[in-house]
Amino acid sequence: MPCLTDEQLTHFDEEGYLLVRGMLDVEEVIQPIIDELVSSTKMVKSHPRTTTCPLASA
Repeated sequence: MPCLTDEQLTHFDEEGYLLVRGMLDVEEVIQPIIDELVSSTKMVKSHPRTTTCPLASA
């Protein structure tokens, strides 16, 4: 099993995340999630927009 390099560990310690390419299979894991999100957004007909940001007056 491959281990993390010192450079990867340092990056994680400093940035709080680590990008691990090839960790998840795109077709098997990621694409079904994307498909589900796209499908669920198709059911949204509209989103109420506000003209002002409620935090602007805070």
